[in-house]
Amino acid sequence: MELNAYQREALERFGRWVEALDVARAQSDKMVSALGDAGDDTVMQEAANYPKKAWEAMVGREDVADAHHAGRRDGAGRPIPHACFKIPTGGGKTLVAAAALERLRVKTGLVLWVVPTRKIHEQTRAALRRMDNPVRQRLDRGSGDRVKCMDKEDPFNMDDVKQSLCVMPLTLGAVNRSGKNKDFLLMNQDSGLYQSFFPDSDDAASNAVLLEEHPELERHPDGQVIHSLSNVFRMLRPIVILDEAHRAYGRRGQEYAGMISSLSPRMVVEMSATPNNTISNILVNVSGSDLREEEMIKMPVNLRIQTDPDWKGLLGAAKAHLERLEDDAESLYSATERYIRPIALVRVERTGKDKRDGRFVHSEDARDYLTGKLGVPSDQIAVQTSDQKELDGIKLMSETVPIRWIITQSALMEGWDCSFAYVLVMLDNLKADTSVTQLLGRVLRQPEARLTGTASLDECYVYCHSPDTGAAVASVKGGLEEIGMADMKRMVETSGPAADEVRIRKRPNRDSEALLPLVLHRDGDGWTEIDYGRHVLSEVDFAAVGAPDPSGFSPDPQGWHELSVLADGSRLPGSRFEAHADRTADVADFALPLSETVPNVWQAARISQEFVKKLLRSGKTRADIYNGLPYLVKVLGDYVRQAVDSQAEAVFREKVGRGDIRFDLEIEDRNYRIGTYDVVRGNLLQRDGGGEVQKTLFEPVFEDEFDNDLEMGFAVYLDAKEAVRWWHRVATGGSDAYHLRGWRDVRVHPDFIVMANGAGDRLRLGIYDTKGEHLSGNPDTIYKEDLLKVLEGAFNYGTVTVRGSRMRGEFRLVRENRFEEILAD
Repeated sequence: MELNAYQREALERFGRWVEALDVARAQSDKMVSALGDAGDDTVMQEAANYPKKAWEAMVGREDVADAHHAGRRDGAGRPIPHACFKIPTGGGKTLVAAAALERLRVKTGLVLWVVPTRKIHEQTRAALRRMDNPVRQRLDRGSGDRVKCMDKEDPFNMDDVKQSLCVMPLTLGAVNRSGKNKDFLLMNQDSGLYQSFFPDSDDAASNAVLLEEHPELERHPDGQVIHSLSNVFRMLRPIVILDEAHRAYGRRGQEYAGMISSLSPRMVVEMSATPNNTISNILVNVSGSDLREEEMIKMPVNLRIQTDPDWKGLLGAAKAHLERLEDDAESLYSATERYIRPIALVRVERTGKDKRDGRFVHSEDARDYLTGKLGVPSDQIAVQTSDQKELDGIKLMSETVPIRWIITQSALMEGWDCSFAYVLVMLDNLKADTSVTQLLGRVLRQPEARLTGTASLDECYVYCHSPDTGAAVASVKGGLEEIGMADMKRMVETSGPAADEVRIRKRPNRDSEALLPLVLHRDGDGWTEIDYGRHVLSEVDFAAVGAPDPSGFSPDPQGWHELSVLADGSRLPGSRFEAHADRTADVADFALPLSETVPNVWQAARISQEFVKKLLRSGKTRADIYNGLPYLVKVLGDYVRQAVDSQAEAVFREKVGRGDIRFDLEIEDRNYRIGTYDVVRGNLLQRDGGGEVQKTLFEPVFEDEFDNDLEMGFAVYLDAKEAVRWWHRVATGGSDAYHLRGWRDVRVHPDFIVMANGAGDRLRLGIYDTKGEHLSGNPDTIYKEDLLKVLEGAFNYGTVTVRGSRMRGEFRLVRENRFEEILAD
């Protein structure tokens, strides 16, 4: 499975963080060594806190999502590097976690994959054990096919970590000291399964060395080290993947963070939809708009609200809608042979044999009504509850499976994924304090992460009843916020009684058919929107891309070998065992990560081979290369990416110069047309002096349409500008959203489009993207600024005439507190 744009960008930032850790660790080691015995404990701890220094360096480069850094230390007082990927539900968190491990290039040792619940544990364990699963394939690539998936009950010895990358999924309960549950007790009791990690109990010298090396090990009251799995973890210093971290931490965040730290991890990588920055260091922040742009989610959420509490009528309305979706799916299949079978999820109030009392909607009530009154065949219905598991063993995506209705109460809230789910029917009263978070996430995923082109099959639907329409909307919006898609709250579209109180179609205030230019490439005698792979990357001369000169950098060992004191199976005082016995690195270790930048595998292998040869000629041994592998892979990847990017930019600029790439408004059939769209009513945007804004392309305009105060402030500035005829806040998200393309494989979504009076009789088209000052040096910001300059030059190269008026373009980044630079004349 190929990574999409936001996943690649997230992992590139992760790579830069790992590089910053290497640099900061080397500096901290030198400082600690220089201080020697002169520094007190506080000074020494601060000097050794390389994760904090690395984070500060990333903040200085404006390369983190949140500047706040929360420090952690293990039981021995060592600082723990930890970073969080904020990715909404449905955004591929598990795949990104595996890709992060792949980029670390760890071949052997231990990885703990910690999840909050048993259901997610089962799902993760299955993914890790299936050789055809993309998560497992990423780990295999990174380790050189050395993955060994283990359970905590399995026998575990030193040979395992010497020869394999041992990946062990755990539930958080296994490290929950306060819970004293069975899993925790199992992990912390003496066991004969781990004898290869410990010296004999009567070997006092070896035990003394062990405790000097690992003072955090737990002991019996008599001082003897407990031969437990937890203590094995502490000696091996695993990498910890904390999946669904927001659910793991919850209200006891600091306590659970301490439990993870107690395992002495060498690194913690968190995946979370809604992290808390007082606990988690947020490195990456992926939005709901990012998912929508990559076609991973169905949007908008269509909320059908029934004020009448008659659940049978609600179920009948949902059935009629599901049938319409089935008709659309059949038409899609006839035209494209793409198979989709729309499914409805029905949440009831009660389940269980003894709880059908007629007062609350029971799972069997819903089943009986569907089959008896609505004529749904019984084989199209499955009940999935804690005691009825009619979905177990069924592959819902198979064309031979008839199921179209799934009745549940909470059994589908986790560990379940079927992108055919389109309709969520809430038969309980939907109040503002009713959590719909997890079930809402079940209907958001887009089949195959690819839009169908049929509007009804690219959206999802929630049927509910509530006497308070506003409360129902608030509940669904809250659900989106809780799964990391707060920016998608504006895409909750409502219908039903009193829907006009919360939903409104924007009315044209100016020319509703306003045209915007697209970046076009010559296609024979015509023009087509530019395609990065076909029109830019295909003309990059990969044969001219070489490997960097290794004299400019010097990788330090990664510190991943100091695991325990052991020699030939017996512990000896002062001896050290390095778990990574195979200390070799070959061309494949470099070529595989390059595949995302260099599509030609032969060229990727050639560049990698050249790099290895240069490293060896510079005096590096193969052991040196292995020790510095994560750093060296990052160095090569960045160098090649910059070389390809430089060539791609030259190709783009040259084509602009000779007219093969155009950006203007004179090819009318290839321009973007801004159309009307729906928004949820909220607080109207006001001018500084009071009153509603006046010059918008569509009206009304609500504050919720803007992502931040910077955007709202700029909108108010534009509205007060005398030269402005109209302005428009661009609605982002989805493949149909207005965007610009350039020499990178990313879409650039500007924030504002402006039509203004220019000098003389000219018009001025403004395309603007707002950026806070804290993002000024960000690589993404620099690229956007350069692209806008190139497109402005292309637009203004000749004379653009639109409807008899000459037009010039001003395409800029809008800086915070520097609005006066826009439309200055």
